[in-house]
Amino acid sequence: MKKKSIIIFIIIVIIGFAVYKIFSKPKEAGYDFVIVERGDVIQEVSVTGAVAPAKKIDLQFQSQGEIKEINIKVGDQVKTGQELVKLDVAELNTQLFEKQASLELAQAKLNQLLAGASSEDIKLAETAVSNAEDNLAKAKESAAKDIASSEASVKSAQISLNNNNQNLIDVKISAEQDLANDYQSALDELDSAYSCADKAMTYLDDVFEDYPSGCNLESCFSCNDSQIKNSAEEQKFKANNALKKISEIRVNLLMDSGREKIDKALADYKEQLEIIRASLSSASDVLDSSSVNYNLCPSKSLSTVKTNINTGWTNLNTSTADIRSAEQDIASTKITNQTNINTAQAKVDVSLASLDSAEQSLAAVKAKADGQISSAEGSLKTAQDQLALKKAPARQTDIALYQAQIKQAQANVSYLLEQMNKNILLSPIDGLITNLDGEVGEVAKAGQNVISLISLNNFQIEADVSEADIAKISLNNPVKITLDAFGDEQEWNGRVISIDPAEKLISGVVYYKTTFNFDNFDKKISSGMTANLVITTATRENVLTVPQRAVIEKNSHKAVRVLINKEMKEQIVQTGLRGRQGEIEIISGLKEGDKVITFMKEK
Repeated sequence: MKKKSIIIFIIIVIIGFAVYKIFSKPKEAGYDFVIVERGDVIQEVSVTGAVAPAKKIDLQFQSQGEIKEINIKVGDQVKTGQELVKLDVAELNTQLFEKQASLELAQAKLNQLLAGASSEDIKLAETAVSNAEDNLAKAKESAAKDIASSEASVKSAQISLNNNNQNLIDVKISAEQDLANDYQSALDELDSAYSCADKAMTYLDDVFEDYPSGCNLESCFSCNDSQIKNSAEEQKFKANNALKKISEIRVNLLMDSGREKIDKALADYKEQLEIIRASLSSASDVLDSSSVNYNLCPSKSLSTVKTNINTGWTNLNTSTADIRSAEQDIASTKITNQTNINTAQAKVDVSLASLDSAEQSLAAVKAKADGQISSAEGSLKTAQDQLALKKAPARQTDIALYQAQIKQAQANVSYLLEQMNKNILLSPIDGLITNLDGEVGEVAKAGQNVISLISLNNFQIEADVSEADIAKISLNNPVKITLDAFGDEQEWNGRVISIDPAEKLISGVVYYKTTFNFDNFDKKISSGMTANLVITTATRENVLTVPQRAVIEKNSHKAVRVLINKEMKEQIVQTGLRGRQGEIEIISGLKEGDKVITFMKEK
């Protein structure tokens, strides 16, 4: 029984362990990935050709230029790689110098970025922030003072305007009162003149009318001059009319004493008073030329009558003078009033202009203050951003950008070096110069045969290269050669020695005839042998690489899928050279150590 229990226990343990292994098995990931690494990328083109007897080789430049050096002559024997003819590359040298400087600058910027800011730079940035803060505080303080001063000027100008406005009101009130007083005085003078005129007429009546019954001028007075008497009587008639007119004017003034009425009354009074005064003068002349009959006029004294006439005449002169004085007072008061009002109005206008100027000045001061404060705030923000930037570590995106700039600069240098190499004709083979077409100083055209030579070897290889690959191939590219006759056990080295610019159409596909040489002659080689050629067209050293299958096309861009914390994220990348082993150069978008998905498994 005990043995049976032990067996059962063992069976349970085995079953439990099996269940644990089944359910504890980790889930298989749904993708494959690789780590981004640095390495060398070598681009190759593979073609098949045939061995053929060596022929004459014609060499030409791919671009036009002036011949600067010729290092051979017809009949010379040359070695592979020997410099034969060189074009003037001064301009390319200048461009190369600039591009190399750009490359060095890009590398220096990357080094500086990776090194980060020095303590001195950070200290300078902190000082700049402190200075900017001080400048902002000073700008605000200065702005507050300037605005307060301008506001005080506006307030002072407003007070001055208020005072001058009140002064203008007071001047107008005073002017109105003074003028009213003058017109009232004029009315008083008119009343006085009326009384004088009326009294004067009484004196005239003493001469011409107020006699005892049955007494008249001719009976009481004996005038020695009838002409004077007649004139006096005529003047007496006019004086009566004048007094009537004065009386009518006086009555009208009682009904309407407007200032224009008073002005006209003053003028009219003078005119009528002058008529009455003339009548008194005529009466005086009559009295002076007459004799008095005292028996007939015992109540009249000639001296008394004459005195009254003179008194009336004098009073009328005085009234007339008073009326003129009233007119002058009114005119003078009007002029004085207008002058005072104009002066007060001018002060108001000056105050208005001063207030407007002060308000404009305040607006300008506020605008200037806003601008200075805004500028100081901007400077502070810039200084703070610069300090934060100097303290912050280099961002990977910035590093990638500088690395891309370095790659671009390297590509520019490589391109110029390639262009310079195209301006030098090198011997592609060991051979003999058979023709030289050109002299120093002449211009060699692109595609024009400059040198002809024949190989010292007996054989060369001719192959047709498709248009898809021909753009990758350049003269003197190195070539690895195997011959079907000897299998892959033996390999020869060679170079591209010519590319025929004329295309060939084979089965609807464009090809270009390309010729290769053997670096070393081998007696085992025979014409007609099939040759397999691997041409090294470009090389990139120590660059970031991923498998070509990891790169996908995304909206006309190239992208890869990157693993970040087990989550997939698409990343735009810039690619470069494609390698012979399925790898591709990454110029920007990735960094060393990134995880890139190469294959998504079906669920």
